[in-house]
Amino acid sequence: MKKNSTIILTIAFLTCLILPLVFLNREEGKISETENRFLASFPEPFTKKGFEDWINDNIGFRNEFTGIYANIMYHILGLSPSEKIVIGNDGWLFYNGDNNMRIADGTYPLTEENLNDIVKGQQEIRDYLKTKNCEYCLILPPSKVSVYYKYLKGNYEIKDTPADIVERELNDKTDVEVINLKPVLLKAKEKDKIFLKTDTHWNQLGAYVAYKEIHNRLLPGQDEPDVEIYETTVKGEFSNMMGSSGLLKDEETKATRITAPDAELISETGGREFKYHNDNGNGKICLMFGDSLFGADWNIKELLAEDFTDFIFVWSYDIDVEKIEKYSPDIVLYDMGERFLNILGENCRL
Repeated sequence: MKKNSTIILTIAFLTCLILPLVFLNREEGKISETENRFLASFPEPFTKKGFEDWINDNIGFRNEFTGIYANIMYHILGLSPSEKIVIGNDGWLFYNGDNNMRIADGTYPLTEENLNDIVKGQQEIRDYLKTKNCEYCLILPPSKVSVYYKYLKGNYEIKDTPADIVERELNDKTDVEVINLKPVLLKAKEKDKIFLKTDTHWNQLGAYVAYKEIHNRLLPGQDEPDVEIYETTVKGEFSNMMGSSGLLKDEETKATRITAPDAELISETGGREFKYHNDNGNGKICLMFGDSLFGADWNIKELLAEDFTDFIFVWSYDIDVEKIEKYSPDIVLYDMGERFLNILGENCRL
Protein backbone atom coordinates (compact mmCIF):
# COMPACT_ATOMS: atom_id res chain seq x y z
CA MET A 1 0.00 0.00 0.00
CA LYS A 2 2.81 2.38 0.95
CA LYS A 3 4.65 1.56 -2.26
CA ASN A 4 1.51 2.19 -4.35
CA SER A 5 0.94 5.57 -2.65
CA THR A 6 4.52 6.56 -3.39
CA ILE A 7 4.09 5.63 -7.05
CA ILE A 8 0.83 7.59 -7.32
CA LEU A 9 2.35 10.68 -5.69
CA THR A 10 5.41 10.46 -7.95
CA ILE A 11 3.24 10.20 -11.06
CA ALA A 12 1.09 13.12 -9.90
CA PHE A 13 4.20 15.22 -9.20
CA LEU A 14 5.73 14.44 -12.59
CA THR A 15 2.42 15.16 -14.30
CA CYS A 16 2.29 18.59 -12.67
CA LEU A 17 5.80 19.26 -13.97
CA ILE A 18 5.29 17.91 -17.48
CA LEU A 19 1.78 19.11 -18.37
CA PRO A 20 2.65 22.84 -18.35
CA LEU A 21 5.49 22.06 -20.78
CA VAL A 22 3.21 19.95 -22.98
CA PHE A 23 0.73 22.82 -23.22
CA LEU A 24 3.43 25.47 -23.72
CA ASN A 25 2.29 28.22 -26.08
CA ARG A 26 4.16 27.93 -29.39
CA GLU A 27 2.34 30.69 -31.25
CA GLU A 28 4.68 33.58 -32.06
CA GLY A 29 3.30 37.08 -31.56
CA LYS A 30 0.43 35.97 -29.33
CA ILE A 31 -1.21 38.70 -27.25
CA SER A 32 -2.07 38.17 -23.59
CA GLU A 33 -5.73 39.16 -23.22
CA THR A 34 -5.37 39.75 -19.49
CA GLU A 35 -2.23 41.90 -19.73
CA ASN A 36 -2.87 43.46 -23.16
CA ARG A 37 0.69 42.86 -24.36
CA PHE A 38 2.66 40.56 -26.65
CA LEU A 39 4.02 37.44 -24.96
CA ALA A 40 7.80 37.03 -25.10
CA SER A 41 9.13 35.36 -28.26
CA PHE A 42 11.73 32.60 -28.25
CA PRO A 43 15.06 34.40 -27.96
CA GLU A 44 17.38 34.62 -30.95
CA PRO A 45 20.23 34.42 -30.21
CA PHE A 46 19.62 32.23 -27.15
CA THR A 47 20.16 34.01 -23.82
CA LYS A 48 19.41 32.89 -20.27
CA LYS A 49 17.20 35.87 -19.49
CA GLY A 50 15.46 35.70 -22.85
CA PHE A 51 14.74 32.00 -22.33
CA GLU A 52 13.41 32.65 -18.82
CA ASP A 53 11.14 35.41 -20.10
CA TRP A 54 9.87 33.11 -22.85
CA ILE A 55 9.14 30.27 -20.41
CA ASN A 56 7.48 32.57 -17.88
CA ASP A 57 5.23 34.09 -20.54
CA ASN A 58 4.32 30.94 -22.44
CA ILE A 59 4.24 28.10 -19.90
CA GLY A 60 1.01 26.08 -19.97
CA PHE A 61 -1.83 27.08 -17.59
CA ARG A 62 -0.10 30.39 -16.87
CA ASN A 63 -3.36 32.35 -16.96
CA GLU A 64 -5.09 29.88 -14.66
CA PHE A 65 -2.35 30.00 -12.04
CA THR A 66 -2.10 33.77 -12.32
CA GLY A 67 -5.85 34.05 -11.79
CA ILE A 68 -5.74 31.84 -8.69
CA TYR A 69 -2.92 33.93 -7.25
CA ALA A 70 -4.75 37.19 -8.01
CA ASN A 71 -7.96 36.02 -6.33
CA ILE A 72 -6.15 34.83 -3.21
CA MET A 73 -4.20 38.07 -2.89
CA TYR A 74 -7.13 40.42 -3.54
CA HIS A 75 -10.21 38.68 -2.17
CA ILE A 76 -8.69 36.73 0.72
CA LEU A 77 -5.66 38.73 1.85
CA GLY A 78 -6.93 42.16 0.77
CA LEU A 79 -3.68 42.91 -1.06
CA SER A 80 -2.97 44.03 -4.61
CA PRO A 81 -1.61 41.18 -6.75
CA SER A 82 0.16 43.74 -8.96
CA GLU A 83 2.63 46.45 -8.04
CA LYS A 84 0.99 48.55 -10.76
CA ILE A 85 -2.27 48.87 -8.80
CA VAL A 86 -2.81 50.50 -5.40
CA ILE A 87 -5.86 49.59 -3.32
CA GLY A 88 -7.76 52.58 -1.94
CA ASN A 89 -10.86 52.89 0.22
CA ASP A 90 -14.44 51.92 -0.66
CA GLY A 91 -13.45 49.82 -3.66
CA TRP A 92 -11.38 52.54 -5.38
CA LEU A 93 -8.21 51.39 -7.14
CA PHE A 94 -5.40 53.58 -8.47
CA TYR A 95 -2.66 53.16 -11.05
CA ASN A 96 0.86 53.18 -9.61
CA GLY A 97 2.92 53.55 -12.79
CA ASP A 98 4.47 56.60 -14.47
CA ASN A 99 4.96 58.47 -11.18
CA ASN A 100 1.19 58.65 -10.84
CA MET A 101 1.04 58.19 -7.06
CA ARG A 102 3.73 60.84 -6.64
CA ILE A 103 1.16 63.36 -7.83
CA ALA A 104 -0.79 62.49 -4.69
CA ASP A 105 2.09 62.85 -2.23
CA GLY A 106 3.50 66.00 -3.83
CA THR A 107 6.78 64.48 -5.01
CA TYR A 108 6.01 64.31 -8.75
CA PRO A 109 9.28 64.97 -10.64
CA LEU A 110 8.47 68.19 -12.49
CA THR A 111 11.69 70.19 -12.41
CA GLU A 112 12.53 73.72 -13.50
CA GLU A 113 14.32 72.19 -16.49
CA ASN A 114 11.16 70.25 -17.38
CA LEU A 115 9.07 73.41 -17.21
CA ASN A 116 11.53 75.37 -19.35
CA ASP A 117 11.43 72.60 -21.99
CA ILE A 118 7.62 72.64 -21.90
CA VAL A 119 7.50 76.40 -22.34
CA LYS A 120 9.97 76.33 -25.21
CA GLY A 121 8.33 73.39 -26.98
CA GLN A 122 4.78 74.65 -26.66
CA GLN A 123 5.70 78.13 -27.90
CA GLU A 124 7.50 76.61 -30.88
CA ILE A 125 4.37 74.67 -31.79
CA ARG A 126 2.21 77.76 -31.37
CA ASP A 127 4.53 79.86 -33.55
CA TYR A 128 4.70 77.19 -36.25
CA LEU A 129 0.92 76.84 -36.41
CA LYS A 130 0.54 80.62 -36.65
CA THR A 131 2.45 80.46 -39.94
CA LYS A 132 -0.24 78.01 -41.10
CA ASN A 133 -3.09 80.30 -39.95
CA CYS A 134 -3.98 77.54 -37.53
CA GLU A 135 -5.08 77.82 -33.91
CA TYR A 136 -3.59 75.67 -31.18
CA CYS A 137 -4.80 74.49 -27.78
CA LEU A 138 -3.13 72.31 -25.16
CA ILE A 139 -5.60 70.26 -23.10
CA LEU A 140 -4.58 68.99 -19.65
CA PRO A 141 -6.75 66.19 -18.22
CA PRO A 142 -6.02 65.54 -14.52
CA SER A 143 -4.98 62.21 -13.10
CA LYS A 144 -7.60 60.24 -11.20
CA VAL A 145 -5.57 60.75 -8.00
CA SER A 146 -5.90 64.52 -8.42
CA VAL A 147 -9.70 64.26 -8.44
CA TYR A 148 -10.42 61.34 -6.09
CA TYR A 149 -7.51 61.73 -3.66
CA LYS A 150 -9.85 61.31 -0.67
CA TYR A 151 -10.18 57.62 -1.51
CA LEU A 152 -6.44 57.03 -1.21
CA LYS A 153 -5.35 55.31 1.98
CA GLY A 154 -3.61 57.99 3.97
CA ASN A 155 -4.11 61.65 4.74
CA TYR A 156 -4.09 63.30 1.31
CA GLU A 157 -5.22 66.86 0.64
CA ILE A 158 -4.04 67.70 -2.85
CA LYS A 159 -3.90 71.35 -3.87
CA ASP A 160 -1.54 72.20 -6.73
CA THR A 161 -0.81 69.31 -9.07
CA PRO A 162 1.32 69.14 -12.25
CA ALA A 163 -1.61 70.27 -14.43
CA ASP A 164 -2.00 73.45 -12.37
CA ILE A 165 1.73 74.16 -12.42
CA VAL A 166 2.08 73.66 -16.18
CA GLU A 167 -1.02 75.78 -16.84
CA ARG A 168 0.36 78.69 -14.79
CA GLU A 169 3.80 78.43 -16.39
CA LEU A 170 2.39 78.55 -19.91
CA ASN A 171 -0.08 81.33 -19.11
CA ASP A 172 2.75 83.43 -17.65
CA LYS A 173 5.37 82.82 -20.33
CA THR A 174 3.60 81.97 -23.61
CA ASP A 175 0.50 82.81 -25.64
CA VAL A 176 -0.49 79.13 -25.84
CA GLU A 177 -4.17 78.45 -25.15
CA VAL A 178 -4.38 76.00 -22.24
CA ILE A 179 -7.46 74.19 -20.98
CA ASN A 180 -6.87 72.62 -17.57
CA LEU A 181 -9.80 70.24 -17.05
CA LYS A 182 -9.14 69.67 -13.35
CA PRO A 183 -11.39 72.47 -11.95
CA VAL A 184 -14.52 71.41 -13.87
CA LEU A 185 -13.99 67.75 -13.01
CA LEU A 186 -13.50 68.54 -9.32
CA LYS A 187 -16.79 70.41 -9.39
CA ALA A 188 -18.59 67.68 -11.33
CA LYS A 189 -17.51 64.92 -8.94
CA GLU A 190 -19.59 66.49 -6.18
CA LYS A 191 -22.74 65.40 -8.05
CA ASP A 192 -21.71 62.26 -9.95
CA LYS A 193 -18.97 59.68 -10.25
CA ILE A 194 -16.86 60.83 -13.19
CA PHE A 195 -13.94 58.37 -13.01
CA LEU A 196 -14.15 54.60 -12.84
CA LYS A 197 -13.20 52.88 -9.59
CA THR A 198 -11.66 49.94 -11.44
CA ASP A 199 -9.86 51.83 -14.21
CA THR A 200 -7.42 54.72 -14.46
CA HIS A 201 -9.66 56.62 -16.90
CA TRP A 202 -12.70 58.83 -16.57
CA ASN A 203 -16.07 57.32 -17.44
CA GLN A 204 -18.18 58.62 -20.32
CA LEU A 205 -19.89 61.11 -18.03
CA GLY A 206 -16.51 62.53 -17.00
CA ALA A 207 -15.50 62.69 -20.66
CA TYR A 208 -18.74 64.57 -21.40
CA VAL A 209 -17.94 67.12 -18.68
CA ALA A 210 -14.50 67.55 -20.27
CA TYR A 211 -16.03 67.94 -23.73
CA LYS A 212 -18.42 70.66 -22.56
CA GLU A 213 -15.52 72.66 -21.10
CA ILE A 214 -13.50 72.33 -24.32
CA HIS A 215 -16.52 73.26 -26.44
CA ASN A 216 -17.38 76.31 -24.35
CA ARG A 217 -13.79 77.55 -24.35
CA LEU A 218 -13.09 77.05 -28.05
CA LEU A 219 -16.51 77.50 -29.62
CA PRO A 220 -18.52 79.92 -27.46
CA GLY A 221 -22.00 80.49 -28.85
CA GLN A 222 -21.97 77.34 -31.00
CA ASP A 223 -24.66 74.82 -30.11
CA GLU A 224 -23.67 71.53 -28.51
CA PRO A 225 -25.16 68.20 -29.65
CA ASP A 226 -28.05 66.83 -27.60
CA VAL A 227 -26.86 64.01 -25.36
CA GLU A 228 -28.68 61.30 -23.44
CA ILE A 229 -27.15 60.05 -20.18
CA TYR A 230 -27.96 56.48 -19.17
CA GLU A 231 -26.93 53.76 -16.71
CA THR A 232 -24.63 50.95 -17.87
CA THR A 233 -21.82 48.66 -16.70
CA VAL A 234 -18.15 48.68 -17.71
CA LYS A 235 -15.30 46.22 -17.29
CA GLY A 236 -12.43 48.27 -15.84
CA GLU A 237 -8.89 47.65 -17.09
CA PHE A 238 -7.50 46.97 -13.61
CA SER A 239 -8.98 43.46 -13.48
CA ASN A 240 -6.70 42.29 -16.29
CA MET A 241 -3.77 44.31 -14.98
CA MET A 242 -4.10 42.51 -11.63
CA GLY A 243 -3.95 39.11 -13.32
CA SER A 244 -7.50 37.89 -13.92
CA SER A 245 -10.25 39.16 -16.19
CA GLY A 246 -12.87 38.01 -13.68
CA LEU A 247 -11.16 39.39 -10.58
CA LEU A 248 -13.31 42.53 -10.37
CA LYS A 249 -17.02 42.81 -11.04
CA ASP A 250 -18.27 44.91 -13.93
CA GLU A 251 -18.70 48.44 -12.63
CA GLU A 252 -21.98 50.34 -12.64
CA THR A 253 -21.50 53.72 -14.24
CA LYS A 254 -23.09 56.37 -16.46
CA ALA A 255 -22.59 56.64 -20.20
CA THR A 256 -23.57 59.11 -22.90
CA ARG A 257 -25.27 58.79 -26.24
CA ILE A 258 -25.59 61.53 -28.89
CA THR A 259 -29.31 61.51 -29.66
CA ALA A 260 -29.11 62.65 -33.29
CA PRO A 261 -25.49 62.44 -34.49
CA ASP A 262 -24.48 64.27 -37.66
CA ALA A 263 -20.83 63.25 -37.78
CA GLU A 264 -19.85 59.97 -39.42
CA LEU A 265 -16.69 57.94 -38.89
CA ILE A 266 -15.36 57.63 -42.44
CA SER A 267 -12.11 55.81 -41.73
CA GLU A 268 -10.12 54.22 -38.93
CA THR A 269 -6.50 53.10 -39.17
CA GLY A 270 -5.44 50.43 -36.71
CA GLY A 271 -7.29 52.06 -33.82
CA ARG A 272 -4.78 54.92 -33.99
CA GLU A 273 -6.26 57.39 -36.46
CA PHE A 274 -9.95 58.24 -36.69
CA LYS A 275 -11.46 60.50 -39.35
CA TYR A 276 -14.94 61.94 -39.01
CA HIS A 277 -16.96 64.07 -41.44
CA ASN A 278 -19.97 66.19 -40.60
CA ASP A 279 -21.95 67.92 -43.36
CA ASN A 280 -23.57 70.12 -40.70
CA GLY A 281 -20.33 71.10 -38.97
CA ASN A 282 -18.94 74.58 -38.50
CA GLY A 283 -16.89 74.55 -41.72
CA LYS A 284 -13.57 73.97 -39.93
CA ILE A 285 -11.07 71.13 -39.81
CA CYS A 286 -9.83 70.04 -36.37
CA LEU A 287 -6.80 67.78 -35.96
CA MET A 288 -6.20 66.34 -32.50
CA PHE A 289 -3.23 64.45 -31.09
CA GLY A 290 -3.88 62.69 -27.81
CA ASP A 291 -3.81 59.70 -25.50
CA SER A 292 -6.26 57.09 -24.23
CA LEU A 293 -8.43 59.61 -22.35
CA PHE A 294 -9.57 60.82 -25.77
CA GLY A 295 -8.63 57.92 -28.02
CA ALA A 296 -10.41 55.09 -26.21
CA ASP A 297 -14.17 54.48 -26.06
CA TRP A 298 -15.26 57.42 -23.89
CA ASN A 299 -17.45 58.99 -26.63
CA ILE A 300 -15.45 62.21 -26.53
CA LYS A 301 -14.06 61.86 -30.07
CA GLU A 302 -17.62 61.52 -31.32
CA LEU A 303 -18.74 64.60 -29.38
CA LEU A 304 -15.91 66.73 -30.78
CA ALA A 305 -16.69 65.46 -34.27
CA GLU A 306 -20.17 67.01 -33.94
CA ASP A 307 -18.58 70.47 -33.69
CA PHE A 308 -16.44 70.45 -36.83
CA THR A 309 -16.89 69.65 -40.50
CA ASP A 310 -13.87 67.37 -40.35
CA PHE A 311 -12.37 65.98 -37.16
CA ILE A 312 -9.27 63.78 -37.16
CA PHE A 313 -7.97 62.15 -34.00
CA VAL A 314 -4.44 60.72 -33.98
CA TRP A 315 -3.48 58.60 -30.98
CA SER A 316 0.03 59.93 -30.43
CA TYR A 317 2.24 61.54 -27.81
CA ASP A 318 3.93 63.60 -30.51
CA ILE A 319 2.88 66.47 -32.75
CA ASP A 320 3.13 65.02 -36.25
CA VAL A 321 4.05 67.76 -38.75
CA GLU A 322 3.30 65.44 -41.67
CA LYS A 323 -0.29 65.09 -40.45
CA ILE A 324 -0.57 68.86 -40.16
CA GLU A 325 0.70 69.30 -43.71
CA LYS A 326 -1.62 66.55 -44.94
CA TYR A 327 -4.88 67.79 -43.38
CA SER A 328 -4.27 71.60 -43.28
CA PRO A 329 -6.35 72.00 -40.11
CA ASP A 330 -7.90 75.23 -38.83
CA ILE A 331 -7.19 74.17 -35.26
CA VAL A 332 -4.85 71.64 -33.63
CA LEU A 333 -5.68 70.18 -30.22
CA TYR A 334 -3.18 68.26 -28.13
CA ASP A 335 -3.91 66.44 -24.88
CA MET A 336 -1.40 65.08 -22.41
CA GLY A 337 -2.46 63.15 -19.30
CA GLU A 338 -1.20 64.65 -16.07
CA ARG A 339 1.10 61.80 -15.10
CA PHE A 340 3.13 62.33 -18.30
CA LEU A 341 3.66 66.08 -17.93
CA ASN A 342 7.29 65.69 -16.85
CA ILE A 343 8.03 64.39 -20.37
CA LEU A 344 5.78 66.85 -22.21
CA GLY A 345 8.73 69.07 -23.12
CA GLU A 346 10.68 66.27 -24.81
CA ASN A 347 7.72 64.39 -26.34
CA CYS A 348 5.60 67.20 -27.73
CA ARG A 349 8.08 68.87 -30.07
CA LEU A 350 8.23 69.71 -33.75
